[in-house]
Amino acid sequence: MLFKKAQSQIITTVLIILLVLAAIVIVWQVVNTTVKGGAEAVADADQCFKISMEITGATTGAGTGTVTVKRNPGTADLRALAIVIDGKRVSPDVSAASLTELSTQTFSGLDIASGNKVEIYAIVGDKKHLCAAPADTFTA
Repeated sequence: MLFKKAQSQIITTVLIILLVLAAIVIVWQVVNTTVKGGAEAVADADQCFKISMEITGATTGAGTGTVTVKRNPGTADLRALAIVIDGKRVSPDVSAASLTELSTQTFSGLDIASGNKVEIYAIVGDKKHLCAAPADTFTA
């Protein structure tokens, strides 16, 4: 009888150790996934601090308006621009592949009325992260 009691204590201890290990694996998976997701978002978000652009001009017109953007020095991986006119985002976003450092590009076919507020937002990185703050604001 004495040996059976000791054997049940060993089995109970082994089962408790296995449950603790299973709990550690589950918690690690949750933490690891969260940390990796957050790190990827931060990796693209830091590109927003490396870019500088300005709106050098805008013309008004219903479907014929234009916005001219100059890219200042900065090493960010600029993929596209989001143009916002009076709080409404122009769809689709416009490609900024040819907008290299110190170059200027004009985007046309926009609905811009006199007095409209025009904002540009950089879209950067492999994940095409939309920067939270506008790169520049202009009133047409």
